[in-house]
Amino acid sequence: MSELDLFKMRKAIKLTLMKIGIRCDLVGFAYLCSAVELVILNPDLINHLCTQLYVNVGEKYNVQKCNSVERSIRHAIENTMNAKSYDITFTISLSFP
Repeated sequence: MSELDLFKMRKAIKLTLMKIGIRCDLVGFAYLCSAVELVILNPDLINHLCTQLYVNVGEKYNVQKCNSVERSIRHAIENTMNAKSYDITFTISLSFP
């Protein structure tokens, strides 16, 4: 994947997460962007969240404990779900045809 393609993908990920309503000022937003990017580049990571995905995201941000990464991502998602009155999974499915 070229640098331009990576840039476009990262921008699309961020815009989609913001469109869903995830606040970009939360640490979990950055972690979630990185996690989505890693899963797009290596789909097998979705089957290894705790053992590989959270560890890889933590290494990128110098976080020692993968549970801190998981907690921040979960907080960002829960924050959004509590603030919105509609089903977030429905919104996500609308964002990706």
